[in-house]
Amino acid sequence: MDVIAHEFTHCVTDAVMTYNSYMNDYGAINEAMSDIQGQICDLMNGNEEDTAWVIGDRSEMQIRSMSDPHQFDQPEFTWDLYYSPAVNTPTAVNDAGGVHSNSSLLNNVAYRLVADGGMSLEEARAFWFAVDCAMVPGTDYEQLRELLPWILKTQGMDQYRTALQRAVDAVRLGNVDMPGFFDDDRALVTLTLPDNENFTDDNWMMQLISVDVRGLIARVQELFSQLSEGDYSAFPQAVQDMLREDPEPEEPALPEEDKPGFWKVFLEALAESLTETEEVSEPVEELTDEKDEKLDELIAWLKSELSKYIYKGMGAAGQDGRTISMVVRPGRTIPSLIHMAFEGLSVEPQQVVFAVFMNGKWYVLDTEKAPENEEKNAGPGGLTADDADSPIARDLMDNVKNNIWSISSLDDVLDLFTYEIKGGEVHELPSAGLESVVLPEKEEVPEPEPAELPEPGRKSRPKLD
Repeated sequence: MDVIAHEFTHCVTDAVMTYNSYMNDYGAINEAMSDIQGQICDLMNGNEEDTAWVIGDRSEMQIRSMSDPHQFDQPEFTWDLYYSPAVNTPTAVNDAGGVHSNSSLLNNVAYRLVADGGMSLEEARAFWFAVDCAMVPGTDYEQLRELLPWILKTQGMDQYRTALQRAVDAVRLGNVDMPGFFDDDRALVTLTLPDNENFTDDNWMMQLISVDVRGLIARVQELFSQLSEGDYSAFPQAVQDMLREDPEPEEPALPEEDKPGFWKVFLEALAESLTETEEVSEPVEELTDEKDEKLDELIAWLKSELSKYIYKGMGAAGQDGRTISMVVRPGRTIPSLIHMAFEGLSVEPQQVVFAVFMNGKWYVLDTEKAPENEEKNAGPGGLTADDADSPIARDLMDNVKNNIWSISSLDDVLDLFTYEIKGGEVHELPSAGLESVVLPEKEEVPEPEPAELPEPGRKSRPKLD
């Protein structure tokens, strides 16, 4: 229901904001209006259990949470993790300036008005429809921040003014100024692309996957310590049940020191929960459902645990066309640059270039292996990554040789291969190595055959008397 109502609301918003650009704030507002009305429609039609306001919660693909944006890699406020700065040119690569990521800002305002401010669903439906009708082409988040209190007053809902202001302040709606500082759990990473023709088409994205290695190791040690003391409370209920099972032994119990370790018990229990058994005392369908629930619970727990220590984000060049700025979590990472160019609505990229940042410079990797009869590393776009004599392999080996005797800790090892992002700091990556980028020729992608449409039954709207 929420997905269908989402798409229907696009029709309304498109009609109101005629000729509005589907990019940056304009597109994010467009997406948010659809999410908001879609969710309200779903809740008013019997989905009261969706207290988290998750779009697509009763489908096989949940896509956004209006109450917890981080759950689906969306920002909680402007210049938060996953926030996408405005871009010059909307493309399939930069999500048209983050229309599907930055929609969470207005989504969260709508959620807070109901959950924290006490606005009823019927009031919310009327209010956000009035917002949709009040907007004009060019309404962005800054203008909407000033517009919302006025619409609230015109709708006779001024009692929610304080709740609205709190929500707007919480998400920093329309405040695009870069924060003056970052807390220890955030950092800013920037990269200025070279000023040449290979970096002018706005199809470049930087990806960062940072891992808090120390935090992850500490968490694993903490879990093992709890297990050794017989404390299973940190694990999901399905795992607790498996660990606490005490079936009647067919053989004499083993001495304490000979009992199998946790991981053996855990893996055997997990394998058993995933394997169909012929001798069962209950219907296979019920057992399968139970296994699915246990597996889903385990996967959700693992995802939740890992998300605390592993961060993945992507950023595009901003409106200067040159600077990529990303707010990320601290950790160890190997930054990468990705270039993909599409023609129209094609899903097949016509150009692909991939580069990684190691040893203080960028290395451009070929997406295809050079033919044997051609000189190695001569392919368009850069180098062949798996050649033993490629610059990246050669530089890595030299780095290891030059530093092998000074290694005394885990951090020293990580320094050889990764870039450390420290919390509370601004990290400016050098562009060294990118000047050698040469975009390959665009591949010709055949246009799809147009679908045959049935003859319309009525070719024009009926005239009104």
